Amino acid sequence: KNHTTYEGQWVNDMQEGHGVERWAEGSKYEGQFVAGKKEGFGVYHWADGSTFQGRWRANKIHGSGTYSGGDQRKYVGQWEASVMHGRGSYHWADGRMYMGEYVKDKKEGFGIFVWKDGRRYEGWWRNGKQDGLGRFVLKTGVSRLAEW
Repeated sequence: KNHTTYEGQWVNDMQEGHGVERWAEGSKYEGQFVAGKKEGFGVYHWADGSTFQGRWRANKIHGSGTYSGGDQRKYVGQWEASVMHGRGSYHWADGRMYMGEYVKDKKEGFGIFVWKDGRRYEGWWRNGKQDGLGRFVLKTGVSRLAEW
């Protein structure tokens, strides 16, 4: 069967208030609904073990929240229209980390990227890549300014 189920409150034949929506492939959303759409705080579980916990607006992730991937990736920060947008921190399973600004799912603005061996880049990003003035710091603490 390929169907969706909903358990929760209804108003005018639409999901309203707290509810749980489940999909046949194993995904599940539990949280607030307004006029049949995910709105307010909610938790979404994907079939692969990934989760999102945070704010929703009109069926899209919007505002602050935490995404935890089934592969141990984690993003904590701001979202807009279901993409990373605003300030946040992203952690990879291998120990790498980025803290800074995102625009439409890409690093943009000021941010700090740290490799698992302790090296780091502190500087400006554009379209997901280092761009402009930045400081590269070795794990020994030696640093240099550079233009990217």
